[in-house]
Amino acid sequence: MRTLCLLLLLFAPPALAAQGTTLRIRCVETCTVLLEGKPGRRLHDAPWDWEFKDVAPGKRRLEVKGFLGRSLTTRYLDIPDVPELGVHVDAKGGLLVSPRESSSPKPSVGSRPAAPMVRKNEDASVLHVRCQKSCTVWVDHVRRPSGDGRTAIVHGLEPGTHQVEAELLLGGGVRRASIDVPPASEVFVYAAGSGLQVTNTRPLGKQVRHPAGK
Repeated sequence: MRTLCLLLLLFAPPALAAQGTTLRIRCVETCTVLLEGKPGRRLHDAPWDWEFKDVAPGKRRLEVKGFLGRSLTTRYLDIPDVPELGVHVDAKGGLLVSPRESSSPKPSVGSRPAAPMVRKNEDASVLHVRCQKSCTVWVDHVRRPSGDGRTAIVHGLEPGTHQVEAELLLGGGVRRASIDVPPASEVFVYAAGSGLQVTNTRPLGKQVRHPAGK
């Protein structure tokens, strides 16, 4: 009987590890972030970006300290059952939480999380963010990829107000703005040292040119 039990344990399929939420914390200043008393991983070597992998749903103790150990916030954060959760911490310790789509059912292996979509595809919009020089772009506190290092294009974006951030490299600083995105439209944003500016808004399907030199 003992031998049979050992054989069953030996050939039993391994249990699959539960896939939790990827939690990303972004501060407006240099910060240290602890989740349940444990530090996360710095993203892109930036002193204000932190990531926690495989966080189980439920209430988790979040502690954020700013420059020189200044306490920004200590509270319990409710982690929903989503693949990714973005949290923006402002200078007064306020939190802006931006969950991604539900993780039930789980996405197939190799699939990329999509930008927030609306029920009717004809209402989805496209946001173009072009920088004066090399930059990193976040939309709703989620980093968006750029093919040339200066332009990020977000497809399938839900109409409404979205938080856009552009970090201009080589000491250019971070520029932030709330951008209104109409339904079924393309919105073009230009990021420079002076800030973020909407340069054009048009219905989907029409051609547009960027201003010369931009």
